[in-house]
Amino acid sequence: MMVAMADKRKILEPGSPADASYDLPAYGSPPTEPAPAIREPGLPASRRAPGRKHAGVRLPGRGERLAPDDRLARPEAGEEYLDGRRIEVMAGDAGHADPQCRLAVLVGVCLAPGYVASTELLTRTDVGSDFATDVCVRRAGTDPDTGGRYLEEVAFEVAHTQTRADLERVRVPKLVACGVRRIFAVLVLEGAVLEWSRADGGRWEAWTSEEAIRDPVFLQPLSVRAILDAAAVDQEVSKAQLAKREPYLMSVMEEREARSEARGEARGEARGEARGRAEGLAEAILRVFKSHGITLDAENRQALVACRDTALLRRWLDKALVADSAAGILAELDDAK
Repeated sequence: MMVAMADKRKILEPGSPADASYDLPAYGSPPTEPAPAIREPGLPASRRAPGRKHAGVRLPGRGERLAPDDRLARPEAGEEYLDGRRIEVMAGDAGHADPQCRLAVLVGVCLAPGYVASTELLTRTDVGSDFATDVCVRRAGTDPDTGGRYLEEVAFEVAHTQTRADLERVRVPKLVACGVRRIFAVLVLEGAVLEWSRADGGRWEAWTSEEAIRDPVFLQPLSVRAILDAAAVDQEVSKAQLAKREPYLMSVMEEREARSEARGEARGEARGEARGRAEGLAEAILRVFKSHGITLDAENRQALVACRDTALLRRWLDKALVADSAAGILAELDDAK
């Protein structure tokens, strides 16, 4: 759909002269206000964003590098621009919104330090295009070349009703041309994750569900299975938090480890005390037998010393104190072996 300008000029058609002006709607202006043209060769131009009191929004001329935040579209106004054509961007249904949310969570938690993830981030890709990818990753901080944010390095498009052909026809070439390193498509209905390859003039290459996407922007590789399967997201989030040694998670784990060690020490101490009591009782029985002139053979002596049942040993000690022989104790000892 062509966009009519308030001053009756129109967007450039294919084949227009190279020095023709390129007219666009005024940023945040009423429809009746004439739209200023993007800079003609050799002429500076800028305009202010609504509500801004100081720096104007620079309108780049042909051949200049565009900053990602040089706006054609009005943020949060439900619009994008592709080749100068204004496109209304409507809210998505669950078939698109759900996997996009899941992807955003997954990408955000897997980020390496120094990177930022965004959803629906408008990016000025060329003179006539200003549109948003569903999820993207860029370096944190300020790009010294533009004075604004860095261009995204990795971009994801979630396609529910769109096809791969829809994406590669316009959006992908523009993202490639402006410098986005890697471009992925998540095809919801096909259950597929694709990456755009620049080989042979450009084509989609499929990732298998067993693979993981590795890139410097990710500390934890991005699981393809988790991109497509909500049930796998929690596990990947946990793995990423462990890889990052997330402070709260680490503190909980350390606290539990300390408690486990304390319980182990307590159990060890209790076992040691019980063993000590049993050994003391066995030694007392042997002394009583010795005082009575009763001798145990090596096997029975070893069985008595090895017994850990303190209640049983106390009963044997009581018997040994009044017994003339070890017969009764030996009978019980044989049963206990």
